[in-house]
Amino acid sequence: MDYGTEVLDYLRACADRLPELLRGELDVRTLLFPGAELDTAGAAYRDNLAIRHLNAGAAAALARIAAGRTSGEPLRVLEIGAGVGGTTEAAVAALAGHDVEYLFTDLSPFFLSEAAERFADFPWVSFGLFDLNRDAEEQGYAPNSVDVVVAANVLHNAVDADTALARVAGLLAPGGHLLFIETTLERDPALLVSMEFLDGLDGGHRDARAGTDQTFLTREQWNAVLERAGATAPLVLPDAGDGLAATGQSLYLARLKTDRVPLTPAELVRHTAERLPEYMVPGQWRVLDALPLTANGKVDRAALARRLPGPAGAPAPTAPAGAAPADELERALCGLWSELLNCGTVGRDDDFFALGGDSLLVARMVGRLGEVLPGAGGDGAADIEWEVVLRHMLRRPTVAGLASYLRDLSRQAAAPEPGRADPYVALNGPGGGAVTALVHAGTGTLIPYRALITEIRRRSRGEGTLVGLELPDIPAFLAADPAAIITQWAADYANALLERGGDRFHVVGYCLGGLIATEVARTLTDAGAEVASLTAISTHRPPFRLDDELISEYAFAVMMGIDPLAVGFPAEEDRVSAASDRLLEATPGLLPDGAIGRLEGEYADVAARFRALAEVPRAERIARMCAAVPPSAGTYTPEALTEMFHIFRQSVFAISRYEPEPYAGDVTFLRHRGAYPFPGNKESVTAYWERLVLGDLDIVDVPGDHFSLLSVPYAPGVLTRLAEVTGGDVLR
Repeated sequence: MDYGTEVLDYLRACADRLPELLRGELDVRTLLFPGAELDTAGAAYRDNLAIRHLNAGAAAALARIAAGRTSGEPLRVLEIGAGVGGTTEAAVAALAGHDVEYLFTDLSPFFLSEAAERFADFPWVSFGLFDLNRDAEEQGYAPNSVDVVVAANVLHNAVDADTALARVAGLLAPGGHLLFIETTLERDPALLVSMEFLDGLDGGHRDARAGTDQTFLTREQWNAVLERAGATAPLVLPDAGDGLAATGQSLYLARLKTDRVPLTPAELVRHTAERLPEYMVPGQWRVLDALPLTANGKVDRAALARRLPGPAGAPAPTAPAGAAPADELERALCGLWSELLNCGTVGRDDDFFALGGDSLLVARMVGRLGEVLPGAGGDGAADIEWEVVLRHMLRRPTVAGLASYLRDLSRQAAAPEPGRADPYVALNGPGGGAVTALVHAGTGTLIPYRALITEIRRRSRGEGTLVGLELPDIPAFLAADPAAIITQWAADYANALLERGGDRFHVVGYCLGGLIATEVARTLTDAGAEVASLTAISTHRPPFRLDDELISEYAFAVMMGIDPLAVGFPAEEDRVSAASDRLLEATPGLLPDGAIGRLEGEYADVAARFRALAEVPRAERIARMCAAVPPSAGTYTPEALTEMFHIFRQSVFAISRYEPEPYAGDVTFLRHRGAYPFPGNKESVTAYWERLVLGDLDIVDVPGDHFSLLSVPYAPGVLTRLAEVTGGDVLR
């Protein structure tokens, strides 16, 4: 296959860390984009024998199409899901010298800034965002506006292949060309341990893959999809008898809408200008495949009016200019954001995520903060943890907010005025009205919600209010009685919501947050507020009290995605769980401190591991954890990880001592389909909610496991569920 060194190293890393990938504890993008760099991904999509062959075929086809162009108009090429530009590179080289307008698009601006630098010498290449799973016109793409669509290794990300091909057909002018590269063999071992963990490959399909574990469509299925879209019989490379066919990579070349005559707005203007007085020539044109109709079959003129572009010569609407940066640090950050987001001028109050930012761009930004920190010399920000920055940016996703954090980090800010700690974090919307509140998980922060928050910001209209409830006072939390924490903190959180006001509240909690959310909802209801919905995500209370320090430390390592063996714990989680069950037989409802180290017989090996670790100072155990934290979980100093563990331990102790009253309202419980981490299981989790809820309990199974169900691949599906539960309020 002639894989390069980068790809082989990537595949080895994926294979070595396969258990973490399978458990959802490691985001494969941290291996594919190490340090937010594109070298590995670029090699994967460009530098192996099969893909080089197919990229060359696609480039040759594009050159032939361009050479045969006779209309006198530029060849309009749209590449969707261009990503690292592996196919783009070959295509642009082949099209150089022809009259072409080439639009490079992707779902994330992360790739656009890189591409803009890479193809800066080709002024006929432009860049934009495009989501294959959204309506093209809603994204500003006119029907019948391109001559060629190129899609390399992206169409399988469509929820429904037929719908995606219909969108592509709508964009293509009559007789337009579709060139796409796809994997058409399902069981490629290299893919199974690597690319299958990427976004969009996690199920939820509404096409031939629905109800199966199939990720990619076969050649026969693609042929059927193309036939239903009205395409000509495609040319498919390599031929079935070719040796490269065994790689499972296929190039498709097809034409669509060959049953009609190509027509452009420019041709319509010339035609009508020759036959009508100037004042009768329409100023704007939109070429449609069909006229929209009302329910009774008449032309829907209102729909037509909505699809027209603005008046010719009218200035394009622009966002109001943001406030100017306040100092040199803010000016540097504005410049860095503008470059990363490819969005022109950035003001100090502009929202990073509203401008198109995501976690990948946060990682890249953190890697370049040394360029903007005063006196940093390019390396001064090397120790900044990207997850810590992300936490601050979830609270204040603006240049002003980030600059404030960096000044404090550099000791350039005065100490804050003392005052009451506030758990309320404004995340989106105007405040008040319909309020959706996300309650922090066991580590006290909103970081587990980061992909969900980004998805809400991207999809909402900004009319509803999204807030977070985050642990406000860590020393007070750690000093509190664990038995009283959940009810006490929930009362404070409910009061914070009531102080800000709202017409109705939707309360959402993940992990420990689901238990706190239940008490928040109860307190709000008792105060006379309307709790419109309560959603618990992968939450339950274990049916025993945990007093063992080392078991809580073990659970923390598992939660962080750390290999327990690297710390000194037993390697097999099932063995620890079974050993705990044996302890509970002797002391029902209680796991006493140190008891697991005294087990004998069948679980003597587990006991020996825990006894040996008990002799190791905690500082050394934490240092081992720091060294073993996976890239997807960030980087931590021993001090930061120690504090995080203390918060987690207190949370676990609080959960296991919490004795809830029955809840009289309705609850939606999002139950993950994957494996259950210690100390839970599907049966006990389900039984907990069935006992607790007196109203209607709606249990919805969602993809992923406890650690991954809110990650980037699954966040859109969770948001869809929340939109249903909240009656659309979360997306208002």
